[in-house]
Amino acid sequence: MKATDLLRGWPDRGPEREAAILQAVANGHYLPIEWRPVTVERHGHQARFWIAQDALRVGDAQDSARVNVTAMTAQRLADRLGSSLPTTLMLDEVARQYTVQAEPCIQPPGRDSRLKAGLSPHMDDLGAMVTHSRQVDRAVKALTREPFVICNVGKHWVLSNRLTSKPNAAANYGWYSKSAPYLSASGMRMWQTLGTAHNTSHTDYSQVFQPVRNVVELDGVVLPLAEVLAHPEFWVALSDEGPLKVTRVPGVPTDDSPPPSNISQTFPPEELPTTPDLPEHLVSLYLEARNYTKADRSKEIRLIVLHTAEIAETLTSAEALARWCNGSGAPRASWHFAVDSDSITQSVKEEYVAWHAPGANRVGIGIEMCGRAAQTPEQWDDDFSRSVLWRTARLTASLCRRWNLPVQFVDAAALKYNVRGITTHAEVTKAFKQSTHTDPGKHFPMDEFLRLVREQG
Repeated sequence: MKATDLLRGWPDRGPEREAAILQAVANGHYLPIEWRPVTVERHGHQARFWIAQDALRVGDAQDSARVNVTAMTAQRLADRLGSSLPTTLMLDEVARQYTVQAEPCIQPPGRDSRLKAGLSPHMDDLGAMVTHSRQVDRAVKALTREPFVICNVGKHWVLSNRLTSKPNAAANYGWYSKSAPYLSASGMRMWQTLGTAHNTSHTDYSQVFQPVRNVVELDGVVLPLAEVLAHPEFWVALSDEGPLKVTRVPGVPTDDSPPPSNISQTFPPEELPTTPDLPEHLVSLYLEARNYTKADRSKEIRLIVLHTAEIAETLTSAEALARWCNGSGAPRASWHFAVDSDSITQSVKEEYVAWHAPGANRVGIGIEMCGRAAQTPEQWDDDFSRSVLWRTARLTASLCRRWNLPVQFVDAAALKYNVRGITTHAEVTKAFKQSTHTDPGKHFPMDEFLRLVREQG
């Protein structure tokens, strides 16, 4: 259905027009969403998210128009289309990486100045919406080459901790330009920095809907975006505000209805993320999401990272550690192998990323030994701990052979230069300062351990 015919029956403004937009999407009267990948490397994590190549357009391929929506409608559209609102950092990365972008198409605000310029009287009426969409089309067409992602198509409703600052708050952001007077938190010049002056019912010609997909590939594993943004460690990959307290616009009820059967979305070749059924918890992905990790991680493995179990002392077996690592509920940690005095249990395949030492997760294989960082030299020398050391050394020797790693200790200074070998969580903490762990402790017999590894080799 052409946009011209579709919009002819819409109210000019207000809640009724928002309802018409939602109905048009439910009926399939919109252009397919073309998802584009954006890769971000921050604080030891690599994240890849997908953003829509353009703002949502209603109509058909021959006649379409971008729609303006309130923050409330944007959230409802995101729910219906398997997507999410972005963070400011995600938008900054899009603008930073895809530099072929149009200048913002800014209309005058006042009624008199609008009429004098030949525009419709209100910034939120259909005339303003259609005019802005056409202005963006002309600006994009004038670019030297077609942009991979159309930046500056409008302002965005975003996820932010500022949404908790007052009732019905909505956060908007956007309009990058080298001539703009303001700076974002990451140093991008723009006209609209993060602001909460509007409520969830506000819209105008600039407020478009350009969503991101509701999953993200973090260190090779595809995870729910909302869980990553709220996670106490993982948030750093895609946010500069700390863990997000809200991952959807507050006050918008969750849409439990099934998505439209005619949902339209496309991916560039080889960019389709394999996420048939997302597990309910992050931890279940460690065991179940076998196809979600990058195939080339084997080329990145350069460290064996040693730990001790800094958790309840009742977990003194490898099997108990593995269950604790991969149980239901919110994830606390994960590792590849757990070792006790008489067994070795594998929790995560070596080729996949485990969350055990921030800063080295993507390049390290984590081994958790039953023990404590506070152990004395005498305690490391008792029968139980010597058995743990011997089994860990045998496992480490086999891993060094398999991944062609030298049997050498790598301290914090060497970690920063990507030296390969065997390290500890304590050294990773010193090098990258993304955790506070000191395991396996200052009395861990590293020289003795390396001797045992060499003997097993």
